[in-house]
Amino acid sequence: MDIPGKTRILIVGAGPTGLMMACQLCRFQIDFLIIDQKPGPVQTSNAFGVQARTVEILDQMGVADEFLELAQRAENVTFYVSGKIARQFHFAKPGAGKTKFPNIYLLEQFETEKLLLDFLAQHGKKVNWNTRLTDIKETADAVESVICQDGRTYEVSSTYLIGADGASSTVREKLKIAFHGKTFPQNFMLADVYLDWDSPQHHIVTAMEKNQVMGFFPFKEKNKYRIFSFLDDSEKDIDEFSENDIKNNTENLLGLNIKIKKSIWFSVFKLHSRSVTAFRKNNCFLAGDSAHVHSPAGAQGMNTGIQDAYNLAWKLAMVLKSGFPNRLLESYDEERKPIARNLLKNTDLAFQFTVSKNPFFRFIRLRIFPLALKILLSSSFVRKTGFLRLSQLNIKYPDSGMNGSGARGSFSADAPSPGDRFPFFPLSDRQTSLDLLKNTGFNLLMFNVDSSDTELDAIKSWKNRTELDWLTMIDVEPCPGYAQIIQKWNIRQNSIMLIRPDMHVAYRSQPASLRDFQSYLSENNYPDPAP
Repeated sequence: MDIPGKTRILIVGAGPTGLMMACQLCRFQIDFLIIDQKPGPVQTSNAFGVQARTVEILDQMGVADEFLELAQRAENVTFYVSGKIARQFHFAKPGAGKTKFPNIYLLEQFETEKLLLDFLAQHGKKVNWNTRLTDIKETADAVESVICQDGRTYEVSSTYLIGADGASSTVREKLKIAFHGKTFPQNFMLADVYLDWDSPQHHIVTAMEKNQVMGFFPFKEKNKYRIFSFLDDSEKDIDEFSENDIKNNTENLLGLNIKIKKSIWFSVFKLHSRSVTAFRKNNCFLAGDSAHVHSPAGAQGMNTGIQDAYNLAWKLAMVLKSGFPNRLLESYDEERKPIARNLLKNTDLAFQFTVSKNPFFRFIRLRIFPLALKILLSSSFVRKTGFLRLSQLNIKYPDSGMNGSGARGSFSADAPSPGDRFPFFPLSDRQTSLDLLKNTGFNLLMFNVDSSDTELDAIKSWKNRTELDWLTMIDVEPCPGYAQIIQKWNIRQNSIMLIRPDMHVAYRSQPASLRDFQSYLSENNYPDPAP
């Protein structure tokens, strides 16, 4: 494959994070080159849990329906303790009304990657496989990279470089960005198997015993499961584990009457919990596992990497195409680093609780946890909060430098604040709020509740007089869901909300004010409108 000497963005790594970055750049029509040292796409399932927020991103890209055809919808999670059911949790109930996709979805990583690769192919793009980065040098105007393919060396000049090349990132190493954290002593096992088991196909099962914790995740193919387990023998070398260990570990310890019919593949490895000190160094960026790795608790890792790419791609596009200042890119580290650190803290706590051999924690896990789980999951607030956290729908950027509000008026506490994800709600039988946000720019939503107020007309007139290719005006038309939102958000005057390309709120004002909006744009270094 031909290697160009110059490109706008060089993406190193073609896993889910790098592929999502490439797909988003396709949407924004930004030139890029994507390389990966592997010979081709992965052939194993690896990461497999896809959260609702990721599916919303796929929906914005127009490929959610194809994804849903492939994925297994996990409707419930059943908790077993010492062979007995402690509690069941139904995803769809707390997720109802919060998203179009109120479940966890299970799909092998190679299938997810194929979906993204097909999207690239439809846009005339391909991954350069068998291609590795060997050196990086930054100049005042460009990032000069040396890459090697089939024994030949190429020099590629790019405006920006994205390191999405995993936990052993060459980009991170070349940039000399610290990657602090720890390695857990326990051995962790993943396996894809066919089971002889009568568990419902839409159920995730988590089972705990005195010295064991296991999880079973169903794929769409009947009786095919992903198993994870913490192996008790931490002194045993990773290479010494065999399929018999996996079989014995699964069939003999939990008392759930499970039989492994066939093992497809398995892997035993150590878990790491690490995060970089910075997601950016000049015009080079890190995303996904190159920036943060953690335990697989809650199926958060791949989804977090995908959201890293989603957050960064539109900012690069706005700088390269629409005249936004380079300082917009500072918000990537500002917004995503706290998310990664909070994720590491939470997954570390969950991991330590789950695998600790301390007798006190073991007692809590086997005796207190089932009772606490029953009490907690009886609360609708806890169920909704838990789903929003797990699905990543509650991710917000409250401290982002991009946030702004008009000085007057008051929205209710239910209304989205600057930094929040713009919420899902039905507008009609065929349209939802997020359907309004499928273009690639900023969207200014206008809520007209007072026809005598002409400020919205003034904003539209201002937009028509200027050249703002990055901004679309959208009148939120009265419809079955409109009156409910107006009341719920306490919109009593004509109001506006500016929504970023990643569907997060940047600015809101009640009442709408052209002067306040212009001041916000100026203070936050949006491009000056050309008359």
